[in-house]
Amino acid sequence: MKICVNVGHTLKGAGSGAIGIKNESIENRNVASELISLLKGRGYEVVLSKVDTAHSNVAYLKECVDISNNNKCDLFISIHFNSFNKKAYGVECFYYKNNENGKKLANSICESISSIGFKNRGAKDGSNLYVIRNTLCDAVLIECCFIDNDDDMKKYDYKKMAKAICDGIIKKDSEIYRVCVGSFKVKDNAINCLNEAKDKGFDDAFIYF
Repeated sequence: MKICVNVGHTLKGAGSGAIGIKNESIENRNVASELISLLKGRGYEVVLSKVDTAHSNVAYLKECVDISNNNKCDLFISIHFNSFNKKAYGVECFYYKNNENGKKLANSICESISSIGFKNRGAKDGSNLYVIRNTLCDAVLIECCFIDNDDDMKKYDYKKMAKAICDGIIKKDSEIYRVCVGSFKVKDNAINCLNEAKDKGFDDAFIYF
């Protein structure tokens, strides 16, 4: 699987992130860098989508999306931090409506981040978000926690956050669906079916008694 890890926001000017207790643009880069290392360590091919400066917010967003689409990525993960009124807290993830894969992945990442102490605000419809709407693959935008909330920032550690995101991705990617192709009273018929499956490339096929 080829995963595009998108660093949310430019560093300054058009497209830059929120400033709270910490600087969102900087923390997005910290988390993304660590996440990329973790994913590569698990054998994934990773493409970095990062734009440090842009003449407009739309230009920044388009360039981020183009990197993923031009590299024909299978999954797009965008790293962000929330900011509101200093009182809101927790993690939430956005996906494209009616995309069950995106929804499941968003839930998996939310659950993983909540397991390290953050409130799970849930998976939400993000169809209005440019990067969700315009990527050609499954896409999830992660609002890791609130950059302007004291409690969230006290709990936040970029390495732990990246590990939680990685774990959420791997948990969803490791789902296994088993397929049974038949039951036979005659052993030879079962063996013939097994051999036919293996001839068609299903090398892990087996007979269960």
